Amino acid sequence: MLITEELLEVRDHTTEGYKPVVDFDAWRVAVLNYSPSLRAENITSMQRHNETDEVFVLLRGHCLLFLGQGDATVTQVFAEDMVPLKIYTVKSCLAHPYTERGCYGAGRREQGHDLRQLALLPID
Repeated sequence: MLITEELLEVRDHTTEGYKPVVDFDAWRVAVLNYSPSLRAENITSMQRHNETDEVFVLLRGHCLLFLGQGDATVTQVFAEDMVPLKIYTVKSCLAHPYTERGCYGAGRREQGHDLRQLALLPID
């Protein structure tokens, strides 16, 4: 017997980029798949949620989650190398973009990359 969508909604997103797949009242579930725009060298701004925390879960692959502190601009940047199936909660008022780890070694100081390259980005 087939379960109707009135009982169970099943959603996915298998193409490049970001797509909200579930919206309900004040919360949303979205999927973010790799896109060239997510490469660290293509990041031109960060986003911030002043009212709510935001949760990220890496299902597979590699991702660096950058966190930025600052008011109108980012003045300090931190990078977290995400581990699949762990839950990461970015606290409200922290700025963040996200990027695929393999294209930029920001978390690997021995490769000579400098997180200051992401500092002073505008916050959307």
